[in-house]
Amino acid sequence: YDGIHVRRGDKLESDARVHVRKYWQYMGQYDEETGRMPTNYIPFAHYLSQFDVAQDGDDVECQEKEGARLVYVATDDPVEVQKEVANLPKDPEGNTVLVTKKGCQMKFHFVFGHEEASAEDSFHLDGDVSKGDCEERYARNIAGIADLLILAKADIFVGEFTSNWGSLVRTFRLRVNDSAK
Repeated sequence: YDGIHVRRGDKLESDARVHVRKYWQYMGQYDEETGRMPTNYIPFAHYLSQFDVAQDGDDVECQEKEGARLVYVATDDPVEVQKEVANLPKDPEGNTVLVTKKGCQMKFHFVFGHEEASAEDSFHLDGDVSKGDCEERYARNIAGIADLLILAKADIFVGEFTSNWGSLVRTFRLRVNDSAK
């Protein structure tokens, strides 16, 4: 399976803002006078385009033996990302068909419970004023740890290393050099 981490939370208003602006400038869709852009985030389709880059030098098969390649999505904005996935082209089985050099078919899976997410739900640990009761915070913590471990074990990881989460995933994906110095 592959993993994608899509960060759309508080970083969009601070650290990642410059990257979002540069993306839309590159796409020719940033208005220099008003500062307007189509969205205040980088679209999910851009993350998917990174699979071409990852597969160019790797011996990674697009389709697994049993059908579409599983892609695990970790995000703090599951509602919007699911809308973007729903708008991507589908095959007759409902799998997203990613138009890449290798013609991938992908099936997306979101963190536990995110499939039923609504716009009012907050998945960022400190996402709302009340921060939820103890059980809600526990559930978010467990889901977060599951995200981290699943992404760390993915064959391919697509994410941003400007976020602490992306950096943690990268750290867990590294192999420690145990050779004697």
